[in-house]
Amino acid sequence: MATKQNADWTAIRLAYINSDKGAEELARDFGVTAESIRQRVSRHKWNADRRSVTETVTKTVTEAVTRDKIDALTAANEANIKVAKALRGAVGKRLFDAQQSLIDALSPQEMSALARTLEITQKVERLALGASTENTELTGKNGQPIPITAVPMEQYLQARERALKEFL
Repeated sequence: MATKQNADWTAIRLAYINSDKGAEELARDFGVTAESIRQRVSRHKWNADRRSVTETVTKTVTEAVTRDKIDALTAANEANIKVAKALRGAVGKRLFDAQQSLIDALSPQEMSALARTLEITQKVERLALGASTENTELTGKNGQPIPITAVPMEQYLQARERALKEFL
């Protein structure tokens, strides 16, 4: 067994503050008495050093895990945005390619499915961007509601065509 004087106290201290080993286990590992380790722990405040190291390690690991989660969420959100845009584009293309007479010929179930698909893609995209999905009021740049006015059918169809072209 090593004596107190020739023991490697630096190594013992590092082993103590960087692990959860007790005095008995370290005494066996380093060939000193558990009592001499307990005395050094008390006299040199090794418990405070151990807490500090534990806090630092915990903080570092938590930050790394958080960064990993953020990276995973970012990748998932980017993928969701791509899917939402692709679905929205497909629905827009279907509507754009169809003649008015064909749109009129769509069954209520088909129109409902298209509308629901657009609604879902908008929600997915808004969620991926961190925005609310429950907005029920349209507002202008000033934050006030946009007034609803009657738009001539020809103007509506032209605006619709421009909007659908943007999806493609």
